Amino acid sequence: MRPGQLCCVCVVLIAVVPAHLALSQPEPAAAHSLTGRITALRGMVEIQPAEAAPWQPAKVGMVVPEGAAFRTGLRSAVQFVIDPDQTITLDRLGTVKLLTAYRQASGRTRTDLGMKYGRTRYDVAAGGVENESTIRSPNATLAVRGTNVSLTDSRPFPPEAVSLTGRAEFSAFKRQTVALGGRDKARVDSTHGTAAETALAQAIVDPASASSRERSEDALITDLVSRGSVVSIDRESGIRIVKGGSVPDNRALIPLLPNNLNFVLRWTGNANLDLMVSNAAESVYPSAALQNSASGGRAAFDHQGGAKGGIEIASWPATFPRQFYGIGVNHVSGPTVPANMQVFLNGKIFPLTGFDFNGLPVQNDSLDFESSPIVPGRGIEMFSPGVVDLTRVAPTARRGGTAKAERGEGKGR
Repeated sequence: MRPGQLCCVCVVLIAVVPAHLALSQPEPAAAHSLTGRITALRGMVEIQPAEAAPWQPAKVGMVVPEGAAFRTGLRSAVQFVIDPDQTITLDRLGTVKLLTAYRQASGRTRTDLGMKYGRTRYDVAAGGVENESTIRSPNATLAVRGTNVSLTDSRPFPPEAVSLTGRAEFSAFKRQTVALGGRDKARVDSTHGTAAETALAQAIVDPASASSRERSEDALITDLVSRGSVVSIDRESGIRIVKGGSVPDNRALIPLLPNNLNFVLRWTGNANLDLMVSNAAESVYPSAALQNSASGGRAAFDHQGGAKGGIEIASWPATFPRQFYGIGVNHVSGPTVPANMQVFLNGKIFPLTGFDFNGLPVQNDSLDFESSPIVPGRGIEMFSPGVVDLTRVAPTARRGGTAKAERGEGKGR
């Protein structure tokens, strides 16, 4: 992560699609039906050409008719174009359907996409024909009025729309439509009324208590230095930068964990990964704006990798919010690398939930995955390996508590 770089979150989780997404709008008279064409693939991508057709492996050059659907696996993405000027990209662990695509007699084109879950990016070339395009998800609708937009519908996070250039109209949970975008990048989620309110909510910094919490990280920093890491302070952000060295295993790490609740990302190989952890109200990420959260969450440092990999930790004290937490990984640079995600509550492993190829939840004490950038060279691309349910953890949780209390057993779990 470059100094001062502000992150934007795009995480990938599952949602349930309502029946109305499966219905395409009637084609008007004197309209010409359009088809798409697959132009790029990565990883495991399947296509269903029609509603009753079987799923099959997607290939570059395949025709994408109305009613066709895509689904992508881990570390996967698919891109298809609708000539002459529309490019649609579905990121990993997502499902999207081309509901409607036609050109009216007037020359205007209309395209509707139904996104079951995931993140879809829509690009329209500037100066092209007049377009009327919409991306619909179970909880939100994004009307494309600009040239570069994306919609993310992910649970437990609120639906979110991003306009890179141009204008867009966003509505979620049947609330009032919000206009966003212009010459500069803008983003808005369903919990805030405008793009300005969304940006303000994500800019919480807690400098008053940051110094007291940093002391709890000193033992961990000292251990990393003993393993060959080089530690410095970024002058612009004030964040500790760690490079190189080896990564501690659980036996060495657990006594050094800086807080009661700790999210730990570790990887092998010379890559730079950034960890983001978010609940419904806040996010923690190794950047100047998001290193500290209002509830006491903190990114311990920014590990920028090395020949033997790296480690990043986001932690909260015993008063952490009892909510769902989403995990995001931004692959900043370097090759595809093996990575591992674990959560520790009061020094003991706490279960987290990942997703299989079909987006179904799978609970585990540890998640192993491979990390790579969705689009090489792009600034922020967030991948979510899993979520953590901390809604039923006892309010009195503290370091050294019993496994029964930490896992919420005996309280209706």
